[in-house]
Amino acid sequence: MKVEWVTGIQRQCESACVPFFFKQWGGTRKCITGRELNGRTYDEQPTLTTTPVPTLEERRQLMARFTDVWPVPRAKGKRTA
Repeated sequence: MKVEWVTGIQRQCESACVPFFFKQWGGTRKCITGRELNGRTYDEQPTLTTTPVPTLEERRQLMARFTDVWPVPRAKGKRTA
């Protein structure tokens, strides 16, 4: 793997404010080539965000909004409750 290729990606990530994680150099002897780039390791990760799961009632309300605009086809021969 070429150093210029990796550093180019690293610069693009930096300019776009995107975390950069460099796992390792390629090749058949990865344990020797290691994972340092320009004398350091890059272990940046994206920020973890969580979204609460909607309640059953909230999901039903959301589905009602969508099916008013985009009807869901029913399978033939199946009964609905």
